[in-house]
Amino acid sequence: MKDLQTKKGMKAWESIDPSKIPSVQYDELYRDNKELFDRYETADEKGKESLFAKFPGFKEKWRYRQGYGLLFPDEMVPTYVEYYNIPRKGYGNERYLMEHQEFYVAAKWKLDWDDIDFSKIPSEHVENLWNQYLLMSSARRLNFRKQNPELDEWLVRTQGYSPATGREGGTGVSQFDTQFEEIAAIRRRIEALK
Repeated sequence: MKDLQTKKGMKAWESIDPSKIPSVQYDELYRDNKELFDRYETADEKGKESLFAKFPGFKEKWRYRQGYGLLFPDEMVPTYVEYYNIPRKGYGNERYLMEHQEFYVAAKWKLDWDDIDFSKIPSEHVENLWNQYLLMSSARRLNFRKQNPELDEWLVRTQGYSPATGREGGTGVSQFDTQFEEIAAIRRRIEALK
């Protein structure tokens, strides 16, 4: 007698592991938005972005369904959606994960994320100072660091800079300062071309 098998190779009489079945919301979102989900599944990348642009509410529904499909606990799916709505710029995502450690631990396991050293993540205030610092000439940077000790402390602790205190203005510019000055100059040239 031949074994009966399902599409995924599972024998018909084997039990299904309930922990691998998405929440009912996964199916409800599909049922209530079937046409859009079907169009999304057959679209190329440009077509998917076009669907999101034409139907802005669909992107959030798609993201919720994705969270349920990844088997996040129901109460964690809104956090999953919030996280993916954060612009991928700067350290905002890492700060969000610092504030939502339970989600971070679950996502790290489910999505195979690397560890994040949260001690190296600047506050939003320090990140804003850092962005200003990157646009300055090396002559102004040392004084800026002296005027903003929280930035200087972060640079020393995470980037390997020498402390700004006790140094003469304009002297002792570190290798990092020189490299970042070059990067900032390139950024200014790129912005000027736009």
